[in-house]
Amino acid sequence: MEKKERILSSLTFWLLLQFLLPGCSGREKEEEIPEVFCKVGINIDWTGVKELPDRVQAIFYPQDMEGRLSTNNLPAKGGNINIKPGKYKVLIYNCDDGEYEVKVRNIEKLETIEAYSEPYTALGTDKKLMWEPLPLYVVQEDLTIGENDIEKTLEVSPQLITQTCSFEIKVEGLEYVKEVSASVSGMAFSYFLGLKRFSDESCTIFVEMQKGNGVLKGKFKFFGVPGSEARALSSIPQQLTLRIVRRDDSIQEEKIDVTAVIQQIIENGSGGGSGEEPGETPGGSTEPGDDIEIEDKIEVPYVPPPSSGGEGGGGIGGEVDDWGDEEEIVLPMK
Repeated sequence: MEKKERILSSLTFWLLLQFLLPGCSGREKEEEIPEVFCKVGINIDWTGVKELPDRVQAIFYPQDMEGRLSTNNLPAKGGNINIKPGKYKVLIYNCDDGEYEVKVRNIEKLETIEAYSEPYTALGTDKKLMWEPLPLYVVQEDLTIGENDIEKTLEVSPQLITQTCSFEIKVEGLEYVKEVSASVSGMAFSYFLGLKRFSDESCTIFVEMQKGNGVLKGKFKFFGVPGSEARALSSIPQQLTLRIVRRDDSIQEEKIDVTAVIQQIIENGSGGGSGEEPGETPGGSTEPGDDIEIEDKIEVPYVPPPSSGGEGGGGIGGEVDDWGDEEEIVLPMK
């Protein structure tokens, strides 16, 4: 009997405890101080930019113990974000949807966030090249949010970091050229958005080429030159390599120093026929320039047209124009 009474007493105590605990927990919750947020409105000015990105990434990097890291996807023209009080470095850059988005990595710290290009292996070789970087727009702002701030507004105008080189080279014997491919070495591999500088690592970028009226035309985008800030130069030379396939399928390779051409683009900020019209570029120019004429001249020696007999070399060759006047011959029939 005493055992049953002890069990009943324990059960009663346990039920009473369960009944009282929710009340205590509720009082504790009422005493918790809610987090305070400020609504930050970001307005992005794209004046002069013809084609806007799909969206932008806005990252708030805390500069004191109050704030916390916040990453936000926004429409191209901006939007509203709720942020805790604190001191921040706000970094905004364009990003796009799908396969051709701007590549950015190491976003955890302002000192490490980096935009870069994708590498690939050139067709028929083991040579590593980089795709030209897509247009990259970046802006960095300081923002302080006080404990009593309810709303803040940021008005920003992104800068176009990538530049475009558009050039032409005179060619003697262009009619003997079947196709041409090109690359340029000594370019910066990436750009550190927070540090506002280009990487020390150099790379070789693919160059889009086409044949014109007595000239070869090329065009490519680039971040900058290794180990420099915008409009600064590097000790690493830039070299253009042309791989010319002549009409007999033989290869002619030409190497041209284009350091002066790249320097001209960086200093002037013209982009050399870029067609871009940013609101504010590192060079300050908003007008597309003409193709830069490279002083070097290429000579492609005479190459005979391919035989009509095909790749095997068989069949009847020669020119029918030298056979003389046509004469009808009647063969006797038996």
